[in-house]
Amino acid sequence: MEYTDLLIDSFNHSETAELVLDKENMRFDLVNNAALNLYGYNTEEFRMLPVYDLWAYPEEGYKFIKDKNACYCKAFHRRSSGEIVHVEISISYFSSNKKIKAIFRVRELTEHLPCNMENLWYRETLEAAVDSAGLGFWDWDIESGMVKCNNLYSEVM
Repeated sequence: MEYTDLLIDSFNHSETAELVLDKENMRFDLVNNAALNLYGYNTEEFRMLPVYDLWAYPEEGYKFIKDKNACYCKAFHRRSSGEIVHVEISISYFSSNKKIKAIFRVRELTEHLPCNMENLWYRETLEAAVDSAGLGFWDWDIESGMVKCNNLYSEVM
């Protein structure tokens, strides 16, 4: 078995959800069975799915993926059923045929899910209140290094 065949076999049989993203068109080239099971999409649906559609909050996904130094984050993703799941993502970059690709390795954080779903509800409620009051805000997640802000804060800055 050649080296490339071993890598593909390892990718396909990994228990970790793994997805290969084409950074040019922001769509997935390859997904393994663990990713299909985690998200509930089939391979063709994944290939047509813009990467940001996995995020429960697409603007967070957009910021994470556009950050060329990003290699890890925790996020809320949305399954094909609409269910929101808390995940941890590590990302590695490589070049293939002069195109930049990214390998996402996704792990579900099920042990913290009930608490995070409650926090998600509070967050959505807070965001709705802040938006309706016309306030700009930002939040810095020290652990992940990500800064999140609403549209009004982005416009002001």
